[in-house]
Amino acid sequence: MEIGIETSPKLRVGLPHNMQGPTLDDLSKTYNVEKQSVSDFLDVIAYLESKRENIKQEGGGPGSGYYQLETGSSQGGYTRLEQIARDLPKELTPSWAWPAVKAARKNDRSFDASMLNRDQQNYLMASYILLYDRGAIENFQNAESWGEQKDIVLNYWVDRHWAGYGDNESLREEQKAKGSYDLNVYKRNKDWASDMLAPEFNIDNMYYG
Repeated sequence: MEIGIETSPKLRVGLPHNMQGPTLDDLSKTYNVEKQSVSDFLDVIAYLESKRENIKQEGGGPGSGYYQLETGSSQGGYTRLEQIARDLPKELTPSWAWPAVKAARKNDRSFDASMLNRDQQNYLMASYILLYDRGAIENFQNAESWGEQKDIVLNYWVDRHWAGYGDNESLREEQKAKGSYDLNVYKRNKDWASDMLAPEFNIDNMYYG
């Protein structure tokens, strides 16, 4: 079930609420990838971009939402939205896509992705990646270790989300180094959570040092 778009005065034009639509499972089956791989890939990107929070970019920048898609005329938030509305097969196009495009066109082609709920933002991002960069998820899915998966995500992230660096290799490597540090923290946190859920885990036996 897709929860309706949270609205603002700028986006209150004809957006549907509480309508059933396609899911990540439908996307994964159509594009022949594992749903878990899609979910894991999205989770890592969202962690890199916003620590998985639906926030505005710090310092007043244009990034917004879990994936920090840029607001502003014909920037990343709008272009991704328009592309999935235009290029997804009809049966995979969510009911909110075209109404959101039409609302954004009345707002100088600017779209604030944080107006979508988390499932909708995930669907927007997954659709975009599977339409244009499916190889990244396929490589992530086929990787044999977390180290390989981390490199795949970091390369995708730098290529797509820091594309403005162009051929400036030093800045690209600087962002990759920062991203690598963040993902080491991400992995430790996930391992900790997994240990906490393990049947043999006993907090009384922990050593606090």
